[in-house]
Amino acid sequence: MILSMPNANPHRKRRRTFTLSPASLAYLEHQARQRKLASQSAFLDELLLEKTMEQRRAALEANVAAYYDSLSDEEVQEQRAWGELAEQSLALNDDEATYVENHDDQSPARGDLVHAVTNRPSRKRKAPGRHRINQRTKQSSTR
Repeated sequence: MILSMPNANPHRKRRRTFTLSPASLAYLEHQARQRKLASQSAFLDELLLEKTMEQRRAALEANVAAYYDSLSDEEVQEQRAWGELAEQSLALNDDEATYVENHDDQSPARGDLVHAVTNRPSRKRKAPGRHRINQRTKQSSTR
């Protein structure tokens, strides 16, 4: 039976003792030094996190493959049609690309995301709250 302490921080690291082969210990030491980590434990923590992410990614890919494998031919055609519709709505049409090329001096790949800035004189701004520094404090009239 595993008991947990009610106030224990789930993100706090806990000490464990393991017995490893000399080759494994040499690998931990080498990798920790190569990655410029503070300790072999830090490398081992990274290694376990990488392995966990790898397993999650594989499980996700398996779920996606199982989903698409389970679709009927009719559902596959419907998915394909939705994909084509989405692709068309995301792509710039020829008129928009021509407008961008002629009016923005930007490549069509940049689209309307970046516009040329006209030469405007810079305005000097006061620092926030700066105008209050030299003001006198108001005296209360209720004395």
